[in-house]
Amino acid sequence: MREQFTPTTFMQKSTLLLLPNLLSEDTWGLLPLCLSEEIEKIDALIAENPKSGRAYLKHFSTTKMRELPQYVLNEHTDSRDLDELIGEMKGGKVFGLISDAGVPCLADPGSEIVKRCNKAKIHVRALMGPSSILLALMQSGMSGQRFLFHGYLPRKEEELKPYLLKYEKMAKDEIMTQIWIEAPYRSQKMFSFLMKTLNPGTILSVAKNLTAKDESVTTLPVKEWKKKNFSLEKEPCVFLIS
Repeated sequence: MREQFTPTTFMQKSTLLLLPNLLSEDTWGLLPLCLSEEIEKIDALIAENPKSGRAYLKHFSTTKMRELPQYVLNEHTDSRDLDELIGEMKGGKVFGLISDAGVPCLADPGSEIVKRCNKAKIHVRALMGPSSILLALMQSGMSGQRFLFHGYLPRKEEELKPYLLKYEKMAKDEIMTQIWIEAPYRSQKMFSFLMKTLNPGTILSVAKNLTAKDESVTTLPVKEWKKKNFSLEKEPCVFLIS
């Protein structure tokens, strides 16, 4: 007889819960209703830094915020620290993993701990939540049948240009939407460089402040963008071309 798995069954094992976080403080209501109940089950929280971890827990319980052990996982985390973290998770414990914004493992270092959990036979369970990458694609009007996400692109213009030209060609020849993100303080610089580099007929979508009250997703040919008085004030953005 096949074993029937339930959330209670999952919690009997060592488990890593992938927990959604906010994209904007305006939109706490976008997180799943079961989140508070799941937070009560965790024995420790893994976050990119302790400050973001405390801010996250504060939404649920001040007691949890003060008492719950926290572990740091970011791009600087050493592999030996990851091995130690896996050891801490064994023995039926439940650890939660959050990204600074959105969902873990998408444009986020969380995938490394998930890979190690899979190898160590630690159960991994994901809760649904908002992802700026998917929201931008959905709202852009561009094709979601074939798309490619590139994360962050090179910062230096001489290195960035060949990447953009390559992705522009892929978008045209393979009918594949190209998606990437940029640090908020560099969003305007990225946009300005796109205006100088992309062909006039290329379709560019800029999705900024997704899920915030002032969110916007604008999709236009580059030649039409050049007619607009458009600026980005250190805003989190997702860029897409097709």
